[in-house]
Amino acid sequence: MDKYITLKEQVLELLKTKLPESLYYHGADHTLKAMDVAEDYIKHHKLGVHEAQILRLAVLLRDVGYTKSSLNSEEEGAKIAKEMMSDLGYTFLQTKVVGDLIRATRMPHRPTNQLERIMCDVYLDYLGREDYKEVSELLFKELYENSMIDSREEWIKMQIDFLENHKFHTFYARNERQPVKEKWLAELRSSLPLGESMAS
Repeated sequence: MDKYITLKEQVLELLKTKLPESLYYHGADHTLKAMDVAEDYIKHHKLGVHEAQILRLAVLLRDVGYTKSSLNSEEEGAKIAKEMMSDLGYTFLQTKVVGDLIRATRMPHRPTNQLERIMCDVYLDYLGREDYKEVSELLFKELYENSMIDSREEWIKMQIDFLENHKFHTFYARNERQPVKEKWLAELRSSLPLGESMAS
């Protein structure tokens, strides 16, 4: 466990010091929240010690790729994860599985096993939580300041489209998060001007 504590300290320091200041959503706070969420999934799915360890590592390392690129963060993250884990004595198999889990969060999600399904749901768990508005506002600010969207209206339409097409992959998330996600989707739809269509 000592090397995990060391890795956690290294990752959080990397995120705090090497991420662009304009990344309001992706960062150390987001990673810490995701780690808390992962514990809920670990408990609910009764993951074994090895699987739980691998999931914790993947969630911890998921956003380190943003220190290199916002456009290919998953692949960059997998590479950095491999380097950092190898330096601390993690095995080749452990680094490979963690890399696969990080890559599994690339949109659109196409998980191929249960651990990847859990990873994907952990990463987008906020879509079905009561703090969705606060979290999504950070993402809006990040995208807007990085010129990836032009207006609040464009953001709302993007969110409606995203929530309509997003699917949770685990029974836990479908049962616990989907109903709240539907509530936020309905609220977003009602916030569009009357007669406004998604096609406009």
